[in-house]
Amino acid sequence: MMAEIQNPPALPPLAATGREKKKKQPKKKSEHVTLPVLVEFTFTASAILLVILFLVIISVSLFNGANLLNTVIRTAVSMLVMGGLLTIISRQIFSDVYNQSLQQQKEAELKQLAELNQKVEGNSPSEVL
Repeated sequence: MMAEIQNPPALPPLAATGREKKKKQPKKKSEHVTLPVLVEFTFTASAILLVILFLVIISVSLFNGANLLNTVIRTAVSMLVMGGLLTIISRQIFSDVYNQSLQQQKEAELKQLAELNQKVEGNSPSEVL
């Protein structure tokens, strides 16, 4: 008895592979969230200030002849303290800007609601139906 040899299944054409599916999918619009200028400036200024502080502390320590351990400890402590302070300041600014935008949004919604109520009250019952 002779065993039947089956041919392997044919590979799909290249057009039906996953590559084609990826090309057909429409590109999603990336949603860019932009921070207010004050918040962006605060974050950027904080990062720049920390880098400058790092360089100044290391250069002053090395010029004064401090050993490596003292230089590292001075730099680490000052970076932690200043980084913490700048984080608190940045967080407070961001919080205030965020709360202000929420308040403006609520006021706009209340104003729209009041306008809609005036339109509805101005209509007679026959106009509503």
